[in-house]
Amino acid sequence: MRILHTADLHLGHSLNGWDRELEHQLWFDRLADIVEQEEIDLLLIAGDIYDNTNPSGEIQKLFYRGLTTLKDRRPSLQTVISGGNHDPVRRLEAPGILLSEFDIHVVGGVHRKEDLKTGELVIDLDQHLISIPDPLGGTALHVLAVPFLRASDLLGLSFGHSQESDEESPVVTAARRFFAELTDMALSHISQLGVAGGAAAP
Repeated sequence: MRILHTADLHLGHSLNGWDRELEHQLWFDRLADIVEQEEIDLLLIAGDIYDNTNPSGEIQKLFYRGLTTLKDRRPSLQTVISGGNHDPVRRLEAPGILLSEFDIHVVGGVHRKEDLKTGELVIDLDQHLISIPDPLGGTALHVLAVPFLRASDLLGLSFGHSQESDEESPVVTAARRFFAELTDMALSHISQLGVAGGAAAP
């Protein structure tokens, strides 16, 4: 499987007052060339898709046109998009149902759900763990998509104590806890899938 990673498109950005839409269109055209020529199977786009949280209709059309071109040039392409700190989380995810029909998976923000046993909010793994199929109908790999973490995403984050010079930042501590929890959940889930399928998890 061939994987291509990119990030920080910042669609809608202007430079000294000059619109960069043509530049971004050329970038998408070149990306499509690479995806086709290199026979890319999985494209990872790791935020900031947009330059601000209120992208214009034209900029959004540019983005979706670019994604369509990629799929046209490489029909088997799977794409995973995660949101950045510049991105409008819900707007990025809004067309997710349609995009999934084109093998495009979008994780704009952190998703949580209520644990039926404890009543606590826990990470919704189904929204973050994306299975990438192989040509034979199985699973080639799993992508654990994590968007930019905002303070509201880090449960238990506290700035209430004084911070010594050798003490880890509360944000770093909370982020480490988040990543550890999500990774443990993902590994446990993948392991169970392997057992259920009678084979080792990828």
